[in-house]
Amino acid sequence: MASFDMNVSMSEITWTLAIQGFGVGCLWVPMTLVTFSNFDPRRSAEGMALFHFVRSVASSFYISASFVVVFHTQKMNYSELVQWINPFGDRLSLALATGGWGPESSTSLSGIAGEITRQATNIGYINVYNLFLWASLLAYPLVALIAWPPRGYRPRS
Repeated sequence: MASFDMNVSMSEITWTLAIQGFGVGCLWVPMTLVTFSNFDPRRSAEGMALFHFVRSVASSFYISASFVVVFHTQKMNYSELVQWINPFGDRLSLALATGGWGPESSTSLSGIAGEITRQATNIGYINVYNLFLWASLLAYPLVALIAWPPRGYRPRS
């Protein structure tokens, strides 16, 4: 998803989400199985409730951090991109390249500001997709460290 641009197609999004769903299943299913296999059967209801509570709270923090990354990097990139737009540069002199935008009217200036906002937001989402990538790459090796079957496991006969 970090390679998405403003012209991403629906088929690219569909395939990416299918792969993402597979990856999430490869992470959460083993972690849930191992967690529940270590519960004392008398305490399994409380353990499951606590596990899902911690998972929900941690997911909420992660989602909030994602929004912070998107909006913070959007502001930073907007301030970097806007410095390249000024009435004295060559960038606004080519009417075909700018779509008719120019510094002459407030409508043109708002169009330029809107496009800069779109591009800065796109960069913010690319940054958060890179955050997702690195966080998942750090989490997947932890699945390999899981001892299976759990310690003290005795098969029932």
